[in-house]
Amino acid sequence: MNEYVFGVDVARSNSQSNNKTAIVVLKIIRNKTGTIRQIQLVNIVEPPNGLSFKDQSLIVKRLFYAYGGNADMYRSRVKAIIVDGNVIGKGLIDRLLEDLTDPDTNEELGCFDTINTDQKPDVTPAIQVVYDLTAQGINGDIIRTFIDYVETEKLKLLKINDEIKGKSVNSDVGLEEDKARIHTQYLIDEISNLKLESTKNSITVKQVLKKIDKDRYSALAYALYYIFLFLEKEEVEEVYEDDDDLVYY
Repeated sequence: MNEYVFGVDVARSNSQSNNKTAIVVLKIIRNKTGTIRQIQLVNIVEPPNGLSFKDQSLIVKRLFYAYGGNADMYRSRVKAIIVDGNVIGKGLIDRLLEDLTDPDTNEELGCFDTINTDQKPDVTPAIQVVYDLTAQGINGDIIRTFIDYVETEKLKLLKINDEIKGKSVNSDVGLEEDKARIHTQYLIDEISNLKLESTKNSITVKQVLKKIDKDRYSALAYALYYIFLFLEKEEVEEVYEDDDDLVYY
């Protein structure tokens, strides 16, 4: 059974140039002993700007079920949804903890609960899957974890095909997989635009060009940090195989 972890960097802005919400989906690949061998970035979703927190929660919950999420967390393929809980992110967490019906299908999407806070969901029992991450004070640890996963080559990104290069997600791209590859290129651009800066007690990252976002990077870094904290030493009996239809580098 595959395991997935979501990372969410939350924004609510009517501007089309910055402050976008980004949702990153990571797939965990383990070896025979249960040790994590690869972390594959299989999808990046960017909701349209200006969406209410309720509409954003609808997107997150749809993704939860699309990747095998289940009310029984022992059977659920989605192990955690890590949400940036600083200020704006609290609004999305509040909505995730509300009972929700899909307005398009009338499917009951249920009510989520947090893993690590005392905040009460609207309905109990609820699906305990939301991790409220407050990055203040641990930003240096998050950055170091991200760097470690990159340098050890555990993190694998979707390959950017030649026909994808230069395209925009706003262009006529119909396949979700192609959109994910375009967002992966955007992610690489974001990371290339960051520089490390030392502070008195830690390190931080700064954007070289402010016009280039870092939302996808932040969502990815949050999810990797959760995996490092809680899933790296977890032993499982199953042996997972790579997807044959996706190519990573």
